[in-house]
Amino acid sequence: MIETVIEVEKSSPALDALSVLDVDNLTPREALAQLYQLKDLLKS
Repeated sequence: MIETVIEVEKSSPALDALSVLDVDNLTPREALAQLYQLKDLLKS
């Protein structure tokens, strides 16, 4: 049996922002601000 795998690459402003986010170096306040920004990006 041959199985074909098709990968679909999805991109969005929220995923792009998330991929460059350095979560290990954020303060709790900065992390919260980033979450709100990501949430806003998902709505648009």
